[in-house]
Amino acid sequence: MVSESLKKFFYTWFFTSLDRFFYSQLFMHYLVGVSFFSSIIMINELYYIIRYYFLYNVPFTQTMSMMGALIPFLVSFSVPFGVLPAYLLLMGQLSQDSEIVAMRACGISQFRIMFPGIVFGILIMTFSYHFKNHIETYSNAHYLQLKAKVLSQQPIIQLMDNVSMNIGSIQISFDSSEKIEDREDVLYNVYAVDVKNKRTIRSEEGRIFTSPDNPEHYVVKFLRGDMNQITYKTNEVLSTNAEGVITNLDPALTNAEPNNELSPPNVTEEFFLSSFGSMTSHNYVWLPGDGFHEGPDTLTFKDLKNQIETKDANIANAKIYQAVKSNNTLINKLNFYVKYLPRALYFGAEDDYDRSTISNYINSQQEILKIAQENSQVEIKNTKANLPNYELMKLHDKIALPVIALIFALMALPLGMFSARSGRGEGLSISLVIVLVFYGFKSYIENLVRLGTLPPAGVWIPALFFGIIASVLFIQKIKE
Repeated sequence: MVSESLKKFFYTWFFTSLDRFFYSQLFMHYLVGVSFFSSIIMINELYYIIRYYFLYNVPFTQTMSMMGALIPFLVSFSVPFGVLPAYLLLMGQLSQDSEIVAMRACGISQFRIMFPGIVFGILIMTFSYHFKNHIETYSNAHYLQLKAKVLSQQPIIQLMDNVSMNIGSIQISFDSSEKIEDREDVLYNVYAVDVKNKRTIRSEEGRIFTSPDNPEHYVVKFLRGDMNQITYKTNEVLSTNAEGVITNLDPALTNAEPNNELSPPNVTEEFFLSSFGSMTSHNYVWLPGDGFHEGPDTLTFKDLKNQIETKDANIANAKIYQAVKSNNTLINKLNFYVKYLPRALYFGAEDDYDRSTISNYINSQQEILKIAQENSQVEIKNTKANLPNYELMKLHDKIALPVIALIFALMALPLGMFSARSGRGEGLSISLVIVLVFYGFKSYIENLVRLGTLPPAGVWIPALFFGIIASVLFIQKIKE
């Protein structure tokens, strides 16, 4: 009996002919919406990725690997955003074809018409959460690993004919290059300027090797060439005689006064030119710090929460912040008591002298507490900056962004029904405007959180704001 009741309830509310039609149509429109926003977001990111290929000569396969690893990150935004055009297109189409009017004429309520959209929105919200916390995090880690690999071989991938590149203190250019053994490049007619050692090198051939143990260590090998170098030689101006007395060999200093300071040694510049069959130069290249690292975008919600709560520095800073905050609360209470309650003592004053004494005491305590309040505010600001606010913001965002899928569903359902003549172009335009407003608002709030103006939970403000608008539209439509 229980199974039959559950089966009847399921088919009545989730799998009627209306529901099946709605899901099939909505799914197709949702794919259009996801593709629409994915292509828009990808255009912006594609510009930065393609620069690795054209400007830095990164191999095409590596460039495409980086682009592929970045796709889940882009899709994580498109999954909730794609709800808007999907619902607007479908509801606009149903309104335009008068199918909603026909449903209402058959006695189907507004809520029942929109109910499949709510269910679909919950499913998209759930999928978005798992996608963002599992597939995207793994993909982000893979992308950062690929980027770190590109950075580690940066001088190698910049091998372009007749273009100068820097490897540590050496600037190298060459006329042409040829790849051998599918991995090593032979450079021809190489010209190098070693600024640190003040030398120039010309060679017929050259190769660049990297150390597998240290990506910052580069070995440059030159074959059959010549080198000219400038060196500086210091001429000694002081020596000692047989008795150990310092004598001055510079005639200009022979007649110097005993207490006069001696002039510095003479420095002469010498120029050397030599040829070689083979010469090796070891260089070290500092790599930027934006290579692979484990951060909030590479951790799931559970792992990030565990890292924040168990990290020793976070625990210590949280205790300090709570102590300073409690101290500030106590100071504020004392300031309130001194400012207002002691005035009751005036009623017990017998003369002006008593009232003057009480007044002086109150004023002195207020001044002390005012200074204490100012110092306490500075302490709160300093200790608050040491809290993992960015990580906490990312933790909240891992839930707030998927929730926006359901909010957009509640907003688009009545909004699409209001726009009875909305076509495909109008539905996409409206959804694009809403997403741009939401994304701009979200970026602004995140910036305030980074500055410490808002707490990390402030990342929920855009979702709450749009949730209120969606609720008002949804309730208004149900009441019709």
